[in-house]
Amino acid sequence: MAQDENAIPTSGDSKRRTVDLLPRYFRTTANKKFLSSTLDQLIQPGSIEKVDGFIGRRDAKAFKASDNYVDDISPDRQNYQLEPVSVIKDQLGNVEYLRNYTDFINQIGNFNGVNDNHGRNTKQEFYSWDPHIDWDKFTNFREYYWLPNGPETVTVPGEDKEITSTYTVRLQEALGDYSYVFTPDGKTANPVLKLYRGVTYRFEIDTPGLPLTFRTARTLEDEFLLKEEVSLQAVEQGVIELTLGAETPDQIFYVADNNINLGGLIKVANQNEATFIDVEAEILGKKFYTSRDGWSFTNGLKVRFEGEVIPSIYADREWYVEGVGNSIKLMSELDVEVSFPVGIDLEVPFDGDEGFDRLPFSTATGYPKDKDYITINRASSDGNFWSRYNRWFHRDVIELASSVNNTIL
Repeated sequence: MAQDENAIPTSGDSKRRTVDLLPRYFRTTANKKFLSSTLDQLIQPGSIEKVDGFIGRRDAKAFKASDNYVDDISPDRQNYQLEPVSVIKDQLGNVEYLRNYTDFINQIGNFNGVNDNHGRNTKQEFYSWDPHIDWDKFTNFREYYWLPNGPETVTVPGEDKEITSTYTVRLQEALGDYSYVFTPDGKTANPVLKLYRGVTYRFEIDTPGLPLTFRTARTLEDEFLLKEEVSLQAVEQGVIELTLGAETPDQIFYVADNNINLGGLIKVANQNEATFIDVEAEILGKKFYTSRDGWSFTNGLKVRFEGEVIPSIYADREWYVEGVGNSIKLMSELDVEVSFPVGIDLEVPFDGDEGFDRLPFSTATGYPKDKDYITINRASSDGNFWSRYNRWFHRDVIELASSVNNTIL
C-alpha cells in the first residue's frame, strides 16, 4: 500500500488522480488500477479548442458559399442543430421533459418505423392559413355598411377661449400715412380681427379726422354700410357697439368713412369656433379621448377640428381615427380617397322588373351593377376594423356620427 502523501501540485498540467482523495489505508494497488481506468478519466483538466464557424441551417437567406459551418456527428444532427425543442417544467422551473426534433426521428426508428423520409412522417392533411383579413367583417358582415364617401363627420371643438368684447381704437402715423390700431394688441397696424356671432362688441374710438365705419365691402358707398348690427357709424370720438347676427356675412370690413385706403378685414365666425385645441398634445398617442361635447373616439370615426387648431395641418382637413385603446392615430381623408369609380348610384323603383331578389331597395349608392363580388378587407396592424383600402364602417360608428350630427342614414 502507498502510505505516503503526494506532492502538492504546482502546475495546472499535472495529472489528477482520484486515489489521492482516499485515506491512506484504501490506496491499494487494486483501487489504483480501478480508479485510473474509470473515475480518473472524468476529472482530468479539460482541453479547449477554438472553433471558428457557424451553427445552424445552410439554407438561410444570409448563407454564403464561403461561410464556414461546424460539422456535427450525423446528417440529422447537422441539418437540425437549432430546431425548436419541446420542454415541460414544473412549478419550480425544473425541467421534467425535453425532446428535440432529432429525438422524435430517433424514437420512430426505435419503434421500427421508417424514419429516412421525414416528409412521410411529418406531412399533414390540414394546415392553418391566415388570409390577413378582418375576421369581424367577414363573419359579422350584416353589422357593416358600405359608404363610398365615408361616415358623417363629427366636429370636435377644443376648450373655450376667452372672447375679447371691448376694443380701443386709435390712430398710428408713420411717414405721413395713418393706420388703425386696436387694443388689446396695440401694435399691429390695420390688423385682421376675428369676431363671433352673438357677441356684442364695444369699440371705444379716438380717431380724429378719420371716422370709423363697418361695411360688407371695402368701399365708401353707403349701400354697403352695416345697419342692424351697429349702433352708430362714422364715429371719430365715441363708442360703437357691434353685434353680429346669423345673417352677417363671413367677412366684413372696418373702413375710414373718408379714406378707402385706411381699413382692414374682420372674419366672422360662430361662437363654437372660439375654442383652442392642441391635437398632438391632447389626442395623439392617447389610449382614449372624449370630446368636450361628451363623445368618445372610436376606430373608424371621421372627425373635423374647429376653432384654433395646432398644428395647423389638422385645421383644414377631415381625419379618420385609428388605434383607440392602444395609441390614437389620425389618418387624413385624402390618404384614403378612392381614386377610381367604385360603382354607380342606382335608383331602384318599387317592385320593378328586376324584383326584390336581384337589386337593393330604393337608392343603391355605389352599386356594382355589372358584376357581383365579395370584398375582404386587409386588417390594420393594430387590429382595428377600419381599413384604408375601402370604406366599410361598423353600425356603431354610423350611429355615433348620425347622433352627433342629428342625421338619419
